[in-house]
Amino acid sequence: MDRKAEWKLTHEKILTVATDLFMKNGFKATSTREIAKQCGITQPNLYHHFKNKVTIYLAVIETLTSSVSQTLQEMAAEKGTAQELLSRMIHFLLATHPANLTMMIHDINNELDEKAKMDMFTLFQQTYSRPFQLIFENESLRSGVTAAQAASFVLTNISYLLNMKELPQETVNKQVELTIDLLLHGIM
Repeated sequence: MDRKAEWKLTHEKILTVATDLFMKNGFKATSTREIAKQCGITQPNLYHHFKNKVTIYLAVIETLTSSVSQTLQEMAAEKGTAQELLSRMIHFLLATHPANLTMMIHDINNELDEKAKMDMFTLFQQTYSRPFQLIFENESLRSGVTAAQAASFVLTNISYLLNMKELPQETVNKQVELTIDLLLHGIM
């Protein structure tokens, strides 16, 4: 194998291992030493691929969100009621999204510097907020509520659902539908 192919393979392995560790342990509890150890490389070798732990984390988040973004945008543009679209999008996230969204948001807000926070905020907006916002731009929202506010409210309230993946599918499905019903119609 030539050096370029070997470099690419190592780079991808670092991202895979880092994704697993960051999503399991969070940013703070994941060390570059542990990432390097699980990759079977030295820390200096790791730093040939990534400048520091923050750049690894940013690359992990960008990798996780790239395919999610495209699919959510397409789903939001499909025909259907807000309830149907939300259900499809939430089930898609449950089926394919490996990240603990709550931990991601916590890490972004508490562990990253201001520039990294802004980069992540922009990425988060494009990946998650914008597709959900598209649903609400075509709906009659309560006076004073914007599509952006509605999308933010939905994301805040569904993040816990992404942590329910280990439960029986029927339980998860019922909880998704109940959550969507409460989000769209309230509790009174």
